[in-house]
Order: sequence, then structure tokens, then C-alpha cells
Amino acid sequence: MYYQRNSKTINYLTKIIDRDKNNIIRNLYENNCTNVYLLYNIYKHLNKINCLYKIDLSFFLAYNFQTKEFFVFFKDNDFINIITKEIIEEYLTKFSNIRYISGDSLSLNLFLTKFNFLKKDIIFDEDYFTYKFELNEKSIINLSKNLSNILVKNSINYEDIKFIVPFDYKSIINLVKLQEGYLIEEMRFSSEKINKIAKEKISNIFKNFKIFYITYNNYPVAKCEWNAYTEDIFQIGGVYTDKFFRNKGFASVLLIEMLKYCYYNLNYKFANLFVRKDNVKAINLYEKVGFERNLSLLRWIILKN
Repeated sequence: MYYQRNSKTINYLTKIIDRDKNNIIRNLYENNCTNVYLLYNIYKHLNKINCLYKIDLSFFLAYNFQTKEFFVFFKDNDFINIITKEIIEEYLTKFSNIRYISGDSLSLNLFLTKFNFLKKDIIFDEDYFTYKFELNEKSIINLSKNLSNILVKNSINYEDIKFIVPFDYKSIINLVKLQEGYLIEEMRFSSEKINKIAKEKISNIFKNFKIFYITYNNYPVAKCEWNAYTEDIFQIGGVYTDKFFRNKGFASVLLIEMLKYCYYNLNYKFANLFVRKDNVKAINLYEKVGFERNLSLLRWIILKN
């Protein structure tokens, strides 16, 4: 697809060949695209997304016509100077039922400033910090040292802890109570029918992603999960500790064991997560484990329609 602007021809691509998707994902990530949901859609749902992007990946727009999500990423402000409102309108008019837009704050603010025809229909969600952890031999050694310090500091006997990766539906039943707590406290769900909702959520995570938890003296005390992934990047979500076992190091132990497992058993190279910028306790937890904060913020935008 070609568009003319200022007597120059600018090439915008609209299709990704399956054999190229992993290379595109890797290049986007190296270009500081921290929105792993976008990368996951390219990796897992290539047949359900429509794309508009420049061949050097300096910008990348994608629309998932099943979930109605529109993704915005661009590397620098040149995108705003080059792309025209007509191109965006032509692209977006194909997808009149957009539910929400996601991307980092800088991208979205610049994007919406120029293309203000979208603004009247948009509600901004909260800003998030994004964190990254590079998995390699050095970082894994540091994780092991960190784990030892946490156990000693909190007087935890490592033999009383079990790290568990569920492999069947029976083994995830133990996590329903933890999931209920997570949905009510972190996701602000109502307690009405929460048991049924928690079971459905846990089953969906187990079916489509991965879930991990630890027990202390055979009692489930903390859990986390993947909510997006590619060939060598995964995004962590749903981190939650039973309220009677907090401030004892269990969440740190869980994250460290999970990172080690993903490196040694699944050969993953990068872990990402996002956290609300006002969630100080969670930020302290991730930084203590060894996650490094990305310079950009993520912001989700909800369209009223």
C-alpha cells in the first residue's frame, strides 16, 4: 500500500507473513515497544489483526477485529509529522466498533493531539509503569542469591515452600480463593458471584496462558500468571498474596522461582510486567526482585462506543 505526501512516496505495509512475525516482534521490542499485548497479538492472533506499519517499524498500528482493540506504537515523533489524518481516518473507518486503544502515554498523547477527531469518544484509563527483566545466567545467579537473603530475613525454611506449575484442571482448584482475593482487591470486582467468576478466570488462564503458585506447609499463599507472551518474551500479571501471609517475602519467592523456571525449563529471555504508578508496595516488590523500570508509561484508552 502506498500513500503520497509532499511529493514523496511513503510505504505503509498492511500484512505480516507468518514466517516474519518473530523477527518483527523482536525488532519492536528492541525499539522499546513495551506493550506486550501488541506483541502477543502478532504472535498468537496474526489472522485476527489488521496492521498498518512502516517497514523500519518506526511506527506500528494494529487492530484486533475480534477483541476490538486498537494498538498504537511509534518510536519517535517523525511518525506524527509523516502520517496524515486522511490515512488514519481511512484506516479507522474500517473498524468503527473500536472498544479501546492501548499504548504508551507519549505515543497516545501525541497521536490524539494530532488526530483529535478521536478525542470526543475517549476515556483515559490509569497510567502504568512498565518493568523488564532480562533472563540470562548472570541474572539467574543474582536471583538465587536474592532468594537466600529473603528466606533468611523472613526466617522461612525453604523446605516448607513448594513452587507449583499446574498441569491439570484439578490442581488449579486450590487457587480459586487466591483468585477471588485478586479480583476483589486488585481488579475491583464485586463479591457477588465471585466464586464462579474466579473459577472461570482461572480456567481461562490455565487454558490459554500459564499460572504458577507456591504453598507454605501445603497451603497456597501466593500466585501469579502470564497474560501475554511471544516466542521469548512473557508478561506477568495477577500477582497476589493471601492477606494473612503478606510482608513475609512469599511474593518475592514466587516471582524468583517463576523466573528461574521460565529460563531453565522454557528458554525464555525476557519478562515484562506493568503496575499502576500509585501501587508503591508492588513497585518496591518488583524492584527488590530485580526488575528494571522502563522509561515510558503505558496508558489504556477506552472508547465509549
